[in-house]
Amino acid sequence: MSTALDRPIVHLFCNAHLDPVWMWTWEEGAREAISTFRTAVNLLDEFPEFIFNHNESLLYEWVEEYDPPLFERIRRRVREGRWNITGGWYLQPDVNLPGGETLVRVILEGRRYFAEKFGVRPPLAYNFDSFGHPASLPQMLVQSGFEFYIHCRPVESQLELPAPLYRWRGVDGSEVIALRPDAGWYGTPWPGQAQAQARKGIEIARATGRDVLVTWGLGDHGGGATRQELLAFRQLFAEVAGDDIEIRHSTPEAYLNRIRRYAAELPVYTGDLQRTLSGTYTSVATVKKQMRESEARLASAERWASIAWWRFGRPYPEAELRAAWKRLMFNAFHDILCGSLIEDALPGVSDIFGYAQDAARRIIVRAQNALLPNVPPADDTVPLYVFNPHSSALRAHVGINFLSAYAPPSERRPFALYDDTGARLPIQTSGGNAVLAGGTWQPFIGFIADVPPLAVRRYEIRFEEAAVPNAGMLSTSEGDTGITVENAWWRLRFSRDLAAPVELYHKPSGRSLLKAPAQLFAMRDVGHAWGGENRVVYNQPVSPLLALTPAEVGAFTGVEDQTGPALRIIAQGPVSVTVECLVGWQHTRAALRFTLYADLPAVDLDLRLYMQARRKMLKFALPFDLPDPRITGEVPYGAAERAADATEYPYSRWIRLETPELAVGVANNGQAGFDASDDGTLRLSLTRGAVHCSWEGDPNTQPPDPAQSYTYMDQTQLDLRFRLLADTNPQKLAADLIPAALELHQPLERFFAFHAPTPPAEAPSAPVPFLSVEPATIALGALKKAEDAEALVVRLVETTGQATTAQVKLEDGAVQEIRFRPFEIKTYMIARQGERITWTACNLLEEKPALPILGE
Repeated sequence: MSTALDRPIVHLFCNAHLDPVWMWTWEEGAREAISTFRTAVNLLDEFPEFIFNHNESLLYEWVEEYDPPLFERIRRRVREGRWNITGGWYLQPDVNLPGGETLVRVILEGRRYFAEKFGVRPPLAYNFDSFGHPASLPQMLVQSGFEFYIHCRPVESQLELPAPLYRWRGVDGSEVIALRPDAGWYGTPWPGQAQAQARKGIEIARATGRDVLVTWGLGDHGGGATRQELLAFRQLFAEVAGDDIEIRHSTPEAYLNRIRRYAAELPVYTGDLQRTLSGTYTSVATVKKQMRESEARLASAERWASIAWWRFGRPYPEAELRAAWKRLMFNAFHDILCGSLIEDALPGVSDIFGYAQDAARRIIVRAQNALLPNVPPADDTVPLYVFNPHSSALRAHVGINFLSAYAPPSERRPFALYDDTGARLPIQTSGGNAVLAGGTWQPFIGFIADVPPLAVRRYEIRFEEAAVPNAGMLSTSEGDTGITVENAWWRLRFSRDLAAPVELYHKPSGRSLLKAPAQLFAMRDVGHAWGGENRVVYNQPVSPLLALTPAEVGAFTGVEDQTGPALRIIAQGPVSVTVECLVGWQHTRAALRFTLYADLPAVDLDLRLYMQARRKMLKFALPFDLPDPRITGEVPYGAAERAADATEYPYSRWIRLETPELAVGVANNGQAGFDASDDGTLRLSLTRGAVHCSWEGDPNTQPPDPAQSYTYMDQTQLDLRFRLLADTNPQKLAADLIPAALELHQPLERFFAFHAPTPPAEAPSAPVPFLSVEPATIALGALKKAEDAEALVVRLVETTGQATTAQVKLEDGAVQEIRFRPFEIKTYMIARQGERITWTACNLLEEKPALPILGE
C-alpha cells in the first residue's frame, strides 16, 4: 500500500458559484448570498468533516451589511479553518473587456477586504466562468501575490492545452501555475453529479499518481453543498477507505501545497486562453460603452485629486473613490459586462454606472478648481481651461459651446482665441451642438490645443475683430456625385449615391486604402445572448445600410413633408471639416460623421446609431487593401495577435493591421468585438439585436415564435467614436496609435469660467506639468494616493511590446530613467522625506521593499 506521503489525494473543493447578476437582479443576488452562506454555516455545524470554500469579497460585504449575526458566524468558522476564504478577488469579472486598471482594482479590493476582515491572503485566484483570459493576466497575478489560477473556460473542445495542470506564461514572460479542472464542471446542480465528478477524480488520480482537485456544489444561483450530497460523500469515503488513493473535503490551497513539488515539471502554455461565447464581445453594447466612460472618468478623478492633495494638501477623497470604484468593479462582472444578463437587471446596472460617474464628476470639479492657473480674468474675455489627464503632452482638437454673456445678446459678436503666451490661434465657429448653432448666446469655438502632461492650460476668448491665422492645408470640393475633403495626409472622397466614403487616399504612402466603400452592414445573427462558441462568424451580410432617400431624410428629421440630402457637410472652417452620411436599413438609421483636420494626421468618425434591427449584428466594414495583414489588438494591460480568419475576437481600445508596406490603426472609445479577413477587410462589431438573455429555449435551434412577444438587445441610440491613423513605418504607427487611443478614450477636459474659484495662496499663474513620461508608449495606468501611506502611487505600462527606457519626471524634479521589459507593468510609491522625494518600487498591492530604488 502507498504511504500517506505519496498516495494521491482527491481534494473535494466545495464552492457555491453565485452570479451576483445573471438571470436575476443584484438585489436577488444579495439575498441569495445570505441564503447560501447561512446554509453553509449550518452544514458546517452538522458535518464536522466538511470544509466550505468561497471567494468574492462582494458577497461577504453583502452579508456583513444585511445580516451581521451571520457574518460573525462565518468569521468564527474562518478562524477554526472550516470556512476557507479562497480566490481573493472582489468578484469574478470578465477579463477580456475591462481596462487593465479595473482588473488591478478588482484584485486590490478583494485583497484589502479579506485582509481587513479576516486576516487572510489566498495564494490562488480563480475565474471559473469568465469567457476567456488574456495573456496579460499572469503578470497581474504574479504582481498581486498569486501563484495559482483556476479557470473552466474555454473548455477542451475550444482550446487544447498541454495538460489540465500546466504553467501559464503571459505576454511579458510572467508565469503562474494554472488548472482547468478535468474531473468536471465548477457547479454540480443535478442529483449525483458531485459524486460522479468525485469518482472521475479518483480515476484520474489512479491513472496519473497525482492529486486531483474536484470542484462541486450547486452553482450560478449559489446553493453550495446539500445535506444529501454530504451524506453521499460519507458513503464514498467509506468505500475507498484504506485504498491506494485518499479522498477528503479540502481546499484549493491544500491542493496547491501538494502540487508545488512537481510544478517545475509541468508543461508550459504561452498566450491567451481564448475563445468562448464570442457574441458577448458585443451583446448589450451600451454596457460596454458605459464601462469605458466610467473607467476614464474615475481615472481623471483620481489623478486630479492626487495632484491637488500633493500640491496643496487638499483632502484626498479616498472613501468616495473607493465606493465609486466598487460600483464600477461590480459592473465588470462577466455576465454584466458581457451582456449575458436578464433585461430586468439592466436598470440597476445603469444606476450603478451613474453612481460611479456622478461621484467622479464631483471629485473632478473639486480638484480642478484647486488646480486652475492663478490668473485674474480681463474685462470682456472668457477664460477657457483645458486639462490633459495623460502623462505625455497632447496635441488634440478641442471644441466647446461657451456662454458669450450673462444674458442672450441681440447679435453674435466676433471673437478670437489666445493661448497663455499671447499667441492668437486658428479657430472655427462651425460645429458643436447643432441645437445651439444658430443662436447668439452659446457660440461654438473649435481649435487645436497643445497641453503639457498632467497639466492645465489657460486659453482666453476675446471679443474682437481679428483675421484668422492659417491652420494648415484643408480643402473641400462638392459636386453632383459626391464630396471630396483633403489635408496634408489624406484625401477622402464620398459618394452621394451610397452616402459613404469610397476613397481613403493616404498621401505619405501614395496608397488608396479602400478596395470597396466603407459601410455599415446588417449581418446575420441568430444566436442567443452568448452568441455561440469560439469560432463564430458574424460577417454574412443581410444588407448594407444604404443612403437615405431625400424623403427619408425629411422623415428622419421629423419633417415628413420635406426632403434633405443624405450626404452633406455639416461643419467647415479653417480647423476641420465634418461630412455626415445618413444611412439606413428597415427601421435602423445611422449618422456617420467623418472629420478631417487641417493640422492633425487622424481621421475621426463619430457614429450615432439608432438601432432597430432584430436578430442582426451591426458591423462597420473597412475593406482595407492590406492583403495578409498581421493583426494586433490591445488587451487589458497588454496586446495580442489575432488571426485574419473572419471569426469574432475581442480587443480593447485599439487595433493594428500591418503589412510590410503600410500599417493602419483604428482606435475606439467603447467597442470591443471585431473580425478581419486575410484580404485586409476589418469589420468592427457595433451592436447585436439578439433576444435578451433567457435560459428557456435556444434561439440557435428554436427561432422566436412570431406569435409570441420578445425583448431584444440595444433597441436604442448608441454613440461611438473611432480614429484612423496610417503610416509606412509599422513601429511609428504603433507608437502614434497609443496616445491617439488614450485621448479618444479620455479626451482633453475643457470648460470655461468667467470667474474661477479662489485659488490656493501658493497657486502659480502657469502650473508646471505634474508628471511627464516619455515616450508616450509608456502609458499611465494609475495616479492615486497610496492605500495605506502618505504617498503617491504611479503605475506605468509598456504598451507596444518593445523593451524601452522611459524618462519620467515629477514636477520640477530630476528625470528618472526607468527600463521596461515588453509589456511590463511597473508601480512606484512616491513620498516626501523632508526636502527629499523618494521613488520606491512596489507591486500592484502597493507592497514595497525596505529601501527606495530611486531618489532625488
